[in-house]
Amino acid sequence: MGTLLLILLGIDVGLLILGIVWSAIRHGRTTVRTGADVGAEVYSEMASMHSGGGPAYEKVWFKGEGVAVDREAAISYKQLKAFLREGSWVDAAPVVVALVGLLGLILIGPLCLIALWYPVEAFRGRVLDNRKRIGEHYYEAWRAISPDDVVAVPTQVRIAGIEPARVQRASDYDLLATSTKAAIGDAIEFIEAEGTLLSPELSVGPMPAVLVVDLK
Repeated sequence: MGTLLLILLGIDVGLLILGIVWSAIRHGRTTVRTGADVGAEVYSEMASMHSGGGPAYEKVWFKGEGVAVDREAAISYKQLKAFLREGSWVDAAPVVVALVGLLGLILIGPLCLIALWYPVEAFRGRVLDNRKRIGEHYYEAWRAISPDDVVAVPTQVRIAGIEPARVQRASDYDLLATSTKAAIGDAIEFIEAEGTLLSPELSVGPMPAVLVVDLK
């Protein structure tokens, strides 16, 4: 689930960036400014960047001809409706793509954070202790695993529809093993009970339990 949400989040981010760049190309306006004042402004901004973002100089003099080129794009909701009403899909497409990406980012982003949060906490050896809602917000309390926590329960598996004489071997299967040979565990002796096969008492934990039954 987390992987799917990450893929959708990446698609939404890509659509948002594509829409913004496309809008700037399609609807952007380029402004060119020249003059000594422009040079002083650009030089002051460069000096501020090198000084860590603070004001580098109170006054900057610039001798020569400075050039600044800016490109901005702005589309109002009224203009977007006009594009759609007139069927100007080429003009409306960049904005629609950006809006779809933004909407997906708003919807998928929180879900992605929630989906990723639980595996991170579980990986740290912590479990969810309680969750409560106060107003519109949810508050969670996580705690470390204690010896009193139930991590496995005893159970028995009953198999119906297979004749006992057809069972050659039954064993458990370790999903975390690195190879198929290493995954197959010790043989499990089933007993016949009321026309079905009943396993001995098995310990089942949070991981899915898989049994492999070889038939003759």
